[in-house]
Amino acid sequence: MDERLGHFIRNQEEEIWITLREVRGEQQIEIRLHERDASTTSALAPGKEKLVIPVDLLPVLVKTLSRAQEALMNRGLIYAAPTSQVTQLERGDSVRFGLGERPKLQAARQHPRVPLNIRGECRLLDKKDFWPGKPVAGEVLNVSAGGAQVRLPQRFPRFGQVELFMVVDGMVFRGRAEVAGADAIGQKGAPGGHFCHSLRWLSLEGPARDVLAKIIAARAPERPAPTE
Repeated sequence: MDERLGHFIRNQEEEIWITLREVRGEQQIEIRLHERDASTTSALAPGKEKLVIPVDLLPVLVKTLSRAQEALMNRGLIYAAPTSQVTQLERGDSVRFGLGERPKLQAARQHPRVPLNIRGECRLLDKKDFWPGKPVAGEVLNVSAGGAQVRLPQRFPRFGQVELFMVVDGMVFRGRAEVAGADAIGQKGAPGGHFCHSLRWLSLEGPARDVLAKIIAARAPERPAPTE
């Protein structure tokens, strides 16, 4: 009998399921893409994309993925919260919270934003072939090494992938991002549109990374000189 061990959302239309299966007497782990049925908003059907490995190879897979995650974190492509302070609980366990010294405040953002307020264009990418749609002009409010905020006249779907184009100080930037959120702004007459999109970079080519680094360096606030 199959047992689903976990799942996570890939986008609005797809989820990835991790299932324990028994095939010809052998225990296997199946990682399969599940697609939402177009005729309903809830049903998910197994897709063709899948990875099947014996259960004894799972520790090797986890170790390899951990190394890949560390490499991507070192490059600034992803962020994963540290797990050193996480307490694992089993059903029925209890935990007591100490009321001693307050924890020290941490930086609010891993990647500080720098303001831009310039014109930019976003194209929604097709999820199958990534062919860009028509450009939607708006205003790029700010950028960081992790993403950007863009104000547009129309709302793009959450988890949708877009291509952002802008020219800053004569430098051309073009990069792909995922829509982490899209909030309506109270003033519909706001320049650039009335939907504020939070974007998370997905893949940046070398020239795009260089341009982004120059933009951030040029607009980052200067740190005060140390006093003796």
